[in-house]
Amino acid sequence: MTDSADKWTAQEALASGLAAQRELRKLGLGSQIDDANVVAQNVLHEELGYFPKSTLATYSLSEATRDRLIVHARQDAATAMIHGIELRKQTERIERMIINSRRLLLAIGVWVLLICAKVLS
Repeated sequence: MTDSADKWTAQEALASGLAAQRELRKLGLGSQIDDANVVAQNVLHEELGYFPKSTLATYSLSEATRDRLIVHARQDAATAMIHGIELRKQTERIERMIINSRRLLLAIGVWVLLICAKVLS
């Protein structure tokens, strides 16, 4: 790595960001979603030419095509956000079901033990 973060290549910045996320996870912070955010931001910064050896991507698009792509990108982002929210809700429901199932199994186990103890006495 170089001395100054503003002189890092895209690959160095990505490696550094992911290493920082790994350290956060060791402390019980961060997640794979944070890793994905590091990768996405790195790609964005590379395409915008933020790194010394990267070049700003140029696209020959008409205004109408550019605007249509922007609208589709916003639609994609909104759809992804809604899917993420729904997946989180489903995950929480499944987690609650697992917890309740464990409680039920524990209750049944205790009940069986009490019945066996009564039969054996």
